[in-house]
Amino acid sequence: MADGTAVANPVWQDIQGIFSPFASQMMWRLDLNSYEDVKANAQIILLRIKSPGMIMPPPPFPPLTEGQIQTFANWVKAKCPQTASTGPVSVSAAAPAAAAPPPESPFRFP
Repeated sequence: MADGTAVANPVWQDIQGIFSPFASQMMWRLDLNSYEDVKANAQIILLRIKSPGMIMPPPPFPPLTEGQIQTFANWVKAKCPQTASTGPVSVSAAAPAAAAPPPESPFRFP
């Protein structure tokens, strides 16, 4: 993203890098350094930064690049991952193994 291109599968660390230069100026509204705050307001933030009539962040900061905006949009679309996934988790991928039979009982019942 340093070259202006969007991150395809961003995680929270990528998003922090976008907001960190002006996070302290937004503390009155929400904490852009807080994963929980940004995640809870992600849709609103996305609407604001994509709005053509609004320059975000406001001056004196430079506006976000198209790559930064797309990175944030990708993060929101991916449901705001905090860390990289190690791969999809499938609940029904395999049938459960059959239970082992109980050991033979030394007691005999008629």
